[in-house]
Amino acid sequence: MQDRGLGFQAISTLNNRLIYVSISAFDASGPYANYLGYDLQMWHGSGAVHRFLGEPDREPLRGAWNMASHWAGITAACAIMIALRARDVTGQGQFVDVPGAEA
Repeated sequence: MQDRGLGFQAISTLNNRLIYVSISAFDASGPYANYLGYDLQMWHGSGAVHRFLGEPDREPLRGAWNMASHWAGITAACAIMIALRARDVTGQGQFVDVPGAEA
């Protein structure tokens, strides 16, 4: 979105009460920010996979459903509610980054 001129910095100048949410595989900044990924990479990146289906020394296993994406969405919804409350208090919007591997 940043490359298209639709990042938080550009859009928030139009509306400073904007709450801008980004759900990515890893995070918006840091060493893995430019890595592409989907549910399987997020799930394994979290390190929690071996607790559900297998052991750390085995090949990657696929879950029964999109667990990481599901929890990333729930985490984003909770973060949005917190950001809305913060906006009610401060009058300012904010950028919310939800890394799926951390959710």
